[in-house]
Amino acid sequence: MVISTIINKLLRATAVTAIIVLQTVTTVNASTTADGTKVFLSTLNGKLYTNWWDGTQWQWDKLGAPSYSTIMTVASVTADGTGVFVGTGNGKLHVKYWDDTQWLWQDLGRPPGTSIATAPSVAADGSKAFVGAANGNLYVKYWDGTQWLWADQGRPWDNRVVAAPAVNADASKVFVVAEDGHLYSNWWDGTQWLWADQGKPWDNRVVAAPAVNADASKVFVVAEDGHLYSNWWDGTQWLWADQGKPWGNRVVATPGVNADASKVFVVAEDGHLYSNWWDGTQWQWADQGKPPGTFIVAAPPDVTADGSKVFVAGGDSSLYVNYWDGTQWQWAAQGKPSETKIPAVCNMLTMYIICPP
Repeated sequence: MVISTIINKLLRATAVTAIIVLQTVTTVNASTTADGTKVFLSTLNGKLYTNWWDGTQWQWDKLGAPSYSTIMTVASVTADGTGVFVGTGNGKLHVKYWDDTQWLWQDLGRPPGTSIATAPSVAADGSKAFVGAANGNLYVKYWDGTQWLWADQGRPWDNRVVAAPAVNADASKVFVVAEDGHLYSNWWDGTQWLWADQGKPWDNRVVAAPAVNADASKVFVVAEDGHLYSNWWDGTQWLWADQGKPWGNRVVATPGVNADASKVFVVAEDGHLYSNWWDGTQWQWADQGKPPGTFIVAAPPDVTADGSKVFVAGGDSSLYVNYWDGTQWQWAAQGKPSETKIPAVCNMLTMYIICPP
């Protein structure tokens, strides 16, 4: 079953009327390594590209697509950049991996009896990749030391999963948004996987795929009021906090967060990138601006582990980075592959599916 058919079936089966903020906006399809030296993108021609730092300058390389298929989702990359997971138009999960000599494709197939319907979210070491499926369940493709296997994680209290999952670094906790507008966690207790209802912030439905930090102590979401919210563990219980919105501008896409959750980056309705950062005492908003001569498409910014680089797409279909030079934030144009464009991604319930040309 092709992904476009899957989306249509999910939309018919899901209560989507209250998911209003992000249903029609677009997102960039970049995924960066922990240190920000490699960025992977799915492009308009259905192929995978990388923009990488060779020690002197940034280079573009074409990594192609699996045989007889095109890439249809945002890429999810391991921390070291040796494995890149994508969904293809035939509803399969694929990985492009570096074998110490060359890049190779491996077909990881479909979840049993269904197809993938969201972009994957991968553990830091690449041993687990989580996806939402056409049947509304969460699945994981995991490496058992010998082979890749599928496991059905189910769904929370019969609520369909309607957005791309977010997994923490060691893949012990996965966060999803379900059709009831709640945030849920699927977590490993040392013996089995359990579901927990994280709720929703003050009766505001969650309308974007979540973003989680490395140790899963903080999860950031966007709600239907256009505010950024955090769901955080205080050592005893999970609490909600309203991070607000930057200078009255609604947040219009999934946030991007660094490893320790001290910096969160969002795109707002004015086309600017904003940061919400912890100064040691309180959370502050800062306007990171926009690239010269263009705007930022409504996108989940892709953030390095230390929060010093943020990759976004401009309205001119080019990749940009907002980076800290030790003194101030600067913008740099990364360009785009010579033979194609960096497309928008249709944010159908934040599944992160590439828009058709």
